[in-house]
Amino acid sequence: MKSILNKLPTDKFFWIILALIVRSILGIHLFVTQDELYFKGVYDTSYSDSFFYLHAVENFIKTGDYNPSYRMPGLGLLFYVLRLFFSIKQSINGILIIQILTAAVTVYYLALSLWLVTKDKLAFLICYFFFLISPFCMAYEFHPMSEPICTSLLIFYFYNLIQYDIQKRTSLLWIAGLCIVSAIFFRPVYLPFIGLPFLIFAIRSVKNGIDWKGLIKLYRVVLPFLFFELLWVGHNFKKYDKFIPTQPVNFILPEGSVRYNIMQLLIDYGGDIVPWNDNAEINWFYNFSTVKRPNSIEMENVFPFPKSLFEKTTKIDTLIKYKTLVHSYFDDTTQANKEAIRIEIDGLSNRMRSNIRTDYPFYFYVTKRFILLKKFVLNKGTYFLYPESFKDLNLFQKFYKIIASLIYMGVMILLPLGLIVTFIRGKSNINYIYFYGAVLYTLIIFPFVLGYVEYKYISPAFPSIVAVSSLVMANILEKIMKRFQ
Repeated sequence: MKSILNKLPTDKFFWIILALIVRSILGIHLFVTQDELYFKGVYDTSYSDSFFYLHAVENFIKTGDYNPSYRMPGLGLLFYVLRLFFSIKQSINGILIIQILTAAVTVYYLALSLWLVTKDKLAFLICYFFFLISPFCMAYEFHPMSEPICTSLLIFYFYNLIQYDIQKRTSLLWIAGLCIVSAIFFRPVYLPFIGLPFLIFAIRSVKNGIDWKGLIKLYRVVLPFLFFELLWVGHNFKKYDKFIPTQPVNFILPEGSVRYNIMQLLIDYGGDIVPWNDNAEINWFYNFSTVKRPNSIEMENVFPFPKSLFEKTTKIDTLIKYKTLVHSYFDDTTQANKEAIRIEIDGLSNRMRSNIRTDYPFYFYVTKRFILLKKFVLNKGTYFLYPESFKDLNLFQKFYKIIASLIYMGVMILLPLGLIVTFIRGKSNINYIYFYGAVLYTLIIFPFVLGYVEYKYISPAFPSIVAVSSLVMANILEKIMKRFQ
């Protein structure tokens, strides 16, 4: 163990091989112990989002029509390349292998990026080993989905920009540009990240004056995005006859559908719209979840919102009526009745959403957003780890689940201090922005702007969360060690 700790952060071969070995062992363990509902490794709709990414490619191969094109085509393009050579099932498994191996490599590049900025070896080691063994991002790598590769691409993006700032090699900007355009085509919500090097340039220009040559060099970051974005916009214009820069819909559900209305109502009232999250309020209206998590509450019997919100225009009886209509809609098989009920639900939902804005403006504009933030980050970080309850796990599974929870809760507890420390240090080394900026953006855009608090949305920012918290932990440990010297 001592020989491992004595290895230099620049010993690339050693750290990458170690990450590949450890992640492969943990990956095999997780793969064989997960719920069959999610970990089949075959082409089906066991994970609903995967269908919309991959089915469009299958349609394109068979008919020449990329449809349904509800999502950005990053994952679809990877699937298409694999489908040129392999069967559907082999291509799906190929995606999983690429996700797992790429993520293992980025364990090192995350820790190395932190070391390049801080020159703190202890922070490097803590960041490396925490991210190495944490299953928070790892569990998503067994789905054909957009988050795992997007997470890896963002790490590579930040690393290449940090290295460019040190080495000034313009080839690193080209690589960074390819990384960020690929990340955007997997998860378009991270489009603003393409502006980070320009933000850094602007901050430095205020201090040191404008370096026009340096600004011109940054076109290498943007040019790959402009090229592929023009192709995508052209496709969307041809298909939909309108300008669509990212994806045609925010929800797969059509606007005006009953579930869409429930989700919009929940967002306005500060509820969780993700049925498979623990104790999600959406399941009070109707049990949409196909997964029964150990120790989760039966939400159907738990009133979803503070009752104080129903003392003015909208009463509790109104919400109960709304719930009754929802049940009638989903349980009634007569199409004529369903449409009449849907129209009534739509009207009632719009009135309640209007009432929360006018009756409780502070709750709507401020309080509910912090409630969503709490739901977003305050969990054990292991709800996806094993389908069995804790008492039914074997000794190793119990140990690993405890360690995983401690890592997640530990980095989340240290996160506020980590953000403050990296922000202050950013005054002398602007590259800290790649760590605290990624975290702040994620924690603002989902609960405060979009209102979506699905746990997987944390995963692209989780490496940065680990990094800033590792720095704080390293500083604490270094101070403790100095006292005992």
